[in-house]
Amino acid sequence: MSHPPTLTHQHPLWKLEDSRAPVRDLDAALRFFTQVLGFTATRVDHQSVRVVRDAAMLLLVQDASHDPATAGSCAWRTTDLPALRTELATTGAHPGAIEIREHEGKPLHLFFVRESTNGYCFAFSQPGTTASVPAAS
Repeated sequence: MSHPPTLTHQHPLWKLEDSRAPVRDLDAALRFFTQVLGFTATRVDHQSVRVVRDAAMLLLVQDASHDPATAGSCAWRTTDLPALRTELATTGAHPGAIEIREHEGKPLHLFFVRESTNGYCFAFSQPGTTASVPAAS
């Protein structure tokens, strides 16, 4: 029996150091995270929602002045990159192709998802050897 892919580590990359993500439209952001990325949500107050999936967590905060051109990015490690990419392709995330890049002298397999309404870019990755993570079609 296979297990669904798990997000195991979160790495804020740019402008998300405190895991706060300002969004213009909180309801649209909430739909993207829950329906497309598979997160669960807990409302914190009338202007913010905490979204969580495994070890990944962001606090979405309503901010009418948020400029999508200056949005940040975040990276998450996963236990099964091809399965996660397949899952997100079926939910409408439009994930990019799996790439292999070097990180700290080792191969890192990853793909990107762009959230267009608020301008965020998310990277999903899995460390390994060139042969350990097959590229998804």
